[in-house]
Amino acid sequence: LEALQNYRGIGLLICHDRDILDALCTRTIYMDPPEAFIRNGNYSISIQEMERERQNLEKTKQTEKKKIKQLKREAAKSRQLASSANKRRSKRGLGKKDNDSKSKLDLVRVSGKDGSDGRRLNQLESRISKAEATIDDIMIKKRYNGTIQIPGKRYHRNILLYTKASRLKMGAERTLVLPELTIGSADRIGIHGKNGSGKSTFMNHLFRECINQKLNILYIPQEIDQVESREILKTVTTMPAEDMGCLMTIISCLGSRPSRLLESQSPSPGETRKLKLAIGMLSNPNLILFDEPTNHLDLPSIQSMETALAATEAALIIISHDRRFLQQTTRSDWHIAISGFEHRLIC
Repeated sequence: LEALQNYRGIGLLICHDRDILDALCTRTIYMDPPEAFIRNGNYSISIQEMERERQNLEKTKQTEKKKIKQLKREAAKSRQLASSANKRRSKRGLGKKDNDSKSKLDLVRVSGKDGSDGRRLNQLESRISKAEATIDDIMIKKRYNGTIQIPGKRYHRNILLYTKASRLKMGAERTLVLPELTIGSADRIGIHGKNGSGKSTFMNHLFRECINQKLNILYIPQEIDQVESREILKTVTTMPAEDMGCLMTIISCLGSRPSRLLESQSPSPGETRKLKLAIGMLSNPNLILFDEPTNHLDLPSIQSMETALAATEAALIIISHDRRFLQQTTRSDWHIAISGFEHRLIC
């Protein structure tokens, strides 16, 4: 990061890490097929600018709608007056020899006294058409609203999981040293460390301990092989309609198109993780183990996931390089430090 900050040339960065985007970028390009548009400022500033634009458009749209309602009320009155005026100007029902009344009607027509209602109606209808055209020209992009929920359930005891101190072999003579661990039913733990430090090894160890203690957990590893991926898709396609509808709503909120997903024979790694998360959410887990949850997600999907995990009642243990994501979803910080061949979990 420091090297890129010191670079004085022109740079183009593709990234889903909000801290990096904020630290390095002065303008932001948003890809929203079939369009791409640029906003000034880093990610956070440009998001605020777009939100202001959206609010202004929404305000303009609501103002035009109110204007149309008022104009239509006025037009209805003018239409009624114009209709009455037409009846008054009509010579039907007058006797053939009633020249005096006919002369008065001719005078009204020439002077345009009763025709003003008709002209007023035409003006109102023209203003209504312009206001409706203004509304048609206002394009408000659909935004992600983070409405997915992860209906986890808090474990009935204060202590959710206890593990003894242990040493895990990692290959190449490396060892991961774990202290005695007590995980509470309301704990929300973020784990970070360098690549290869043993984070996923530790998460696999926790998963096995949870299985041994028969806890209701949702575990989403960093990588899921093709065999399991196809099995997950098969599980989805055989679900009851109600469960599938709920699941596809979650998938949609996370940025994937349900129809395309159901038509595929082998979902992508990102889609597989979304499916596994959605399936697991239906079981009300007591603990969610999530290894790099932001992998394969775009920023709106990441923020939707972030909101959902922050609100769940289940305990959380999350591995992530995205510090902002961990700040929003966890309360405790665990770190794996490396000293020679020994890797040590620091709680």
